[in-house]
Amino acid sequence: MDETRMMTTIQTWTAILFAVACYLISPVLSLIVVFWLFWLIQRPAISLSLIGGFSLALPALSYMPLSTDDATRLFAVVASMQTVPLDNLYHWLRLWAQDYLNYPLFTAMMYVTARHFQNDVLPFVVAGVTYAAIMYTVQRFGAVMHLQPTITLLTTIASLLWISYLELVSSMRFTMACSLALLIVVQIYLAPKGRHFWLAQLWLLVPVLIHPGALIIVVPTLLTTFMRPGKVWVKGIWAAALIGLLGYFVIFQAHYSYIAMLVTRFTSYQTGAFSYVTSPQRLLHLGEGLIIMLAGALQLMCLGRRDALTTPTMRTLRTLLLTYLGFIIVSLLVVNIAIRYMTVLPIIGLLGVAVMTADHVRTSQTLKWLNVVLLCGVCGAGLIYNISFLHMTFTTIHWLFPLAGYGPF
Repeated sequence: MDETRMMTTIQTWTAILFAVACYLISPVLSLIVVFWLFWLIQRPAISLSLIGGFSLALPALSYMPLSTDDATRLFAVVASMQTVPLDNLYHWLRLWAQDYLNYPLFTAMMYVTARHFQNDVLPFVVAGVTYAAIMYTVQRFGAVMHLQPTITLLTTIASLLWISYLELVSSMRFTMACSLALLIVVQIYLAPKGRHFWLAQLWLLVPVLIHPGALIIVVPTLLTTFMRPGKVWVKGIWAAALIGLLGYFVIFQAHYSYIAMLVTRFTSYQTGAFSYVTSPQRLLHLGEGLIIMLAGALQLMCLGRRDALTTPTMRTLRTLLLTYLGFIIVSLLVVNIAIRYMTVLPIIGLLGVAVMTADHVRTSQTLKWLNVVLLCGVCGAGLIYNISFLHMTFTTIHWLFPLAGYGPF
């Protein structure tokens, strides 16, 4: 057993070093190699996910935002931070950029970028971390659910293409926070449980501190936790902590900027100020996302009646997917909110669709092939949705062969 484990470790590190070498030659080549290695080794690897994620993120290093892009405003704040000492940062934010106190982790990333790097490093890191999180999420789920390597790879590509590159490198905070939240949810709730299951949920604070929009993913997850069998006293402690925190927010709401900010954000999405969000392209994206989530949820519900969802993982996936689907349906009353959360939430639906193709799931071959067709359709729709990439402005970038200097991107 030890010899087998050693050989597996050697093979994994050899694959990682090979992928790194390919990245230095051409990130396009390294991305292809990473996908091939995922298919070959059939298990998740954080290092390979990071290499693949930062291969996709490389154009962000040369991204030139338009005046209407969120990145323009973020870059302006980063530029202003360059001369702010660390011991004066909090007071400077209170005076000149108070809203950024509500995003402490992301603001910390902005400050580090301002003090040590150029502005374009920020979208590069955000895109790399986001794509790496999505890759590892799907690969981890595929390994736990024993999906075929081809299906796992297809689901990975569909999940990556579902996210708009322009929206990711421009808005940055929201997509990265939700992607990390999905990664943590899959790692904690859909993967084999560790000894410190309850303590591991503290990781869910990380995406919330990047952007409060991740609460929509975190809160249903915590509610699902209390429906699981477990020690009553542990649940009691968590319930008391959550109730106390909620009570503090309610009592001091008038003096607490974070809650006031949440209310302001929700109100703004109900006005015409964000009418640009409801473009035909985004409305089509919303419809596709609903189809994906409905397809996954309905199949899991039918499987529950027929096979009683014998595995806890399948039951948890069904509960989470139905919860998120219910939220999206309710949020259609404020369509801007529904469109915004369609940025990431359908990836859970893609996992539900992918698991229905597994050999251990008792469904007809016709239905399994229809799910494969749906995954392929999502890949095609994702390419169309990301057509905006061609209209982005970049400085001269040697993306195909950065070291050799072959022609501009």
